[in-house]
Amino acid sequence: MLMDSNGQRTLISNGQDPIEVYNERLFALKRDKRIIEFDRAGKEVRHIDISPIVPYYINFTVLPSLNFALLDNRNDAVHFIDSQGKLLRTVAMSETHSSDNHLQNISGAVVGKSLLISENGNGQIIEIDLDTFKASVYKDLSGISTMVFNTPTPRY
Repeated sequence: MLMDSNGQRTLISNGQDPIEVYNERLFALKRDKRIIEFDRAGKEVRHIDISPIVPYYINFTVLPSLNFALLDNRNDAVHFIDSQGKLLRTVAMSETHSSDNHLQNISGAVVGKSLLISENGNGQIIEIDLDTFKASVYKDLSGISTMVFNTPTPRY
């Protein structure tokens, strides 16, 4: 939610729900299979029910078309849905497109006409062409120490 105090807007989040900002729009991904759009004042504008066909997701990215990419680290896939929540297609982040039990932190960013996925569980940054939905390895970082990707929790 956005709170206005003395001309300052503050985002209030429960820390569990991913949030994306696109232009003047704020979107929150809810665990109950919804995306909620808020205006700048923090008022809910609409909600989008995500198709029950989408099996799992942990994060999302708003696309320039105002469709969404739901990022699935369990099945190593990206589920593309339209602005109404209908599943358009699923794209594998790896050639095997199977669960590898690498529950990596995953995020996406739109760069030009591509969606870059932070990591597919194998140390590779994935690029998905938003016109053809073809996935390819953008950068292979698998030779870098796993400490970069799996930072241990400090003990105090």
